[in-house]
Amino acid sequence: MKFTSSNLSLAGLLKPFAPIFILITLGAHSLVFGKEKPTSAPSKLVTLENNNKWSHLANSLQESTYKNYLGENGVFTQDNKEQNKFHYWWNAHMVDILIDGYLRTKDESYLPKIKDLVRGIKNSNQDNFQIYFNDDMEWLGIACVRAYRATGDEEYKQVAEYLWEEVKKGWTDVHGGGIMWRTDTPEEKNACSNGPGALLALNLYAINSNEDELEWAKKIFEWQKNTLVDPLTGLVWDNISYQDEEAVINKDLVLSYNQGTYIGAATQLFNHTGNKEYLEEAWKTTNSLMRSPKLTFEGILRSEGQGDGGLFKGILVRNLTLLAENPALANQRKELLLDFLAFNANTLRTFGLDKKEMVVSPNWAQKPKNQTDLSTQLSGVMMMEMAARLNLKQENVKRYCQQNEAIYKKPHFTTLSKEEIVIVVLGSSTAEGIGPTKKENAWVPRFIDYLQESDTNFKVINLAKGGFTTADLLPDGHPDKNISKALSYNPEAIIINLPSNDAAEGRNTPEQLENYQKIFNSIKNEIPVWVTTPQPRNFEKAKVNIQKDMVDATYAYFDKEFIIDLWTCFATEKNLIKKDYDSGDGIHLNDEAHKLIFERVVLSLSNFLKQG
Repeated sequence: MKFTSSNLSLAGLLKPFAPIFILITLGAHSLVFGKEKPTSAPSKLVTLENNNKWSHLANSLQESTYKNYLGENGVFTQDNKEQNKFHYWWNAHMVDILIDGYLRTKDESYLPKIKDLVRGIKNSNQDNFQIYFNDDMEWLGIACVRAYRATGDEEYKQVAEYLWEEVKKGWTDVHGGGIMWRTDTPEEKNACSNGPGALLALNLYAINSNEDELEWAKKIFEWQKNTLVDPLTGLVWDNISYQDEEAVINKDLVLSYNQGTYIGAATQLFNHTGNKEYLEEAWKTTNSLMRSPKLTFEGILRSEGQGDGGLFKGILVRNLTLLAENPALANQRKELLLDFLAFNANTLRTFGLDKKEMVVSPNWAQKPKNQTDLSTQLSGVMMMEMAARLNLKQENVKRYCQQNEAIYKKPHFTTLSKEEIVIVVLGSSTAEGIGPTKKENAWVPRFIDYLQESDTNFKVINLAKGGFTTADLLPDGHPDKNISKALSYNPEAIIINLPSNDAAEGRNTPEQLENYQKIFNSIKNEIPVWVTTPQPRNFEKAKVNIQKDMVDATYAYFDKEFIIDLWTCFATEKNLIKKDYDSGDGIHLNDEAHKLIFERVVLSLSNFLKQG
């Protein structure tokens, strides 16, 4: 797409290389790892030898899970210690795990285990497959369809079809449709009961070719998309319910579980219909979640605790695998997804496993503690089974680390034809240089020094001013430091760096994006523009949420290669500034952080600096 006022849209921003360069720094984040603590992203990963390593790990985890969690009636208990409580839906996923093992190994010893478990679930549930949680029934139905496809045993198909009939009763007109989560809460409709509902319908359609099942899947998916999915990022919200007689959507709860089922349903709908809109929807959500601070921390899927939350990452990984296997997924997208999955699998393998007991931690970057719930264990088994299924390679891990770690090398500069190539920096206090102990330690002076030492013909003009927001950069904003002033220098590129002041003033994500649209509409020539993500700041919760949403929006609306990451590694798990990078006021970043920002800027601009 060209940068013109007639065809510019946020979705297509920042794609072409062009003769004019503008750098806008907004506290963006480019996955680059700085100083790490043991609780964050690992600093050293072991080498993958071959695919057998994943299979060996999957085998070991299958064996330890069976040994440590098997209880009475053929079902599996709550944890590996003394909690013997039966969880219906955890055991439904255990059926899936056993099927994974059978399909990978063709070892028939799995078959009686699967049969015993399905029957055991019924026996442990008052001799009935019916339960008041619709999502529990959906998961067992999905697992039974897989068991039928793997074995041809009609018993599994009958169970799945019985459960599907029960689940359909949960669809009502409340909130315009959707399947209720619990049969006793008809006014609450959750993503966790609709995503798996669509998946169950699609799995049944795959074996029955019943058009009614496909239509059900489409209906459920469309309701969820229109009701519980952020149209900006594709991320899935948790539920809609009535509060004080008003329908309210819970947008604060964004869980990996719900992203996974939505992606899986979209992928399978594409497979069965050929409608590429479904595939695009699956990728939109995937692309957002891989960068979202709500779901990842320094490249690793976040811990969502134990209990039910322990299963969430495994559900996501299973459905990301479906997307990664899809031959219609573009190669570049597939590479990004495989690298992300490989990095998470290798992190879990290196840091998140007790190698002696073969139990899994809820935090894949930390060793497990004394007790591990079955749910948490199953997510780890799913990760290893999917790694073996995808044949993830060391090159995937290596490429992910190379692209995202703060390992900086000077790019090779070629002589550029123009005598002076102007780069304009727009932004606020971070770009102005507030925070470091000395001005020369800030990222912009470092960048200028670097270009001069490299004997280049670049000239950097810094128009940043502390306190600025997107409004100040508008064509009618601050006359001496706005986009109009930047364009008056005939720049070859622009960098925009706006870390947090929009959120400080309460300006929400749509309002910020609207301002960006106006900024880009004013650029008549083709000028590459680099945008930074927000950077963390010690805000109250509401403004932290604006920051997190803007990180997601940055990756949704701008091309990845033109985004500079100022979030990853600088943010704590609570999305505040890490002490290692805080200048002391909870607002600005220190010398060490500015050094990392400088490295990320050079890394992001390396192709431009080479090619002009």
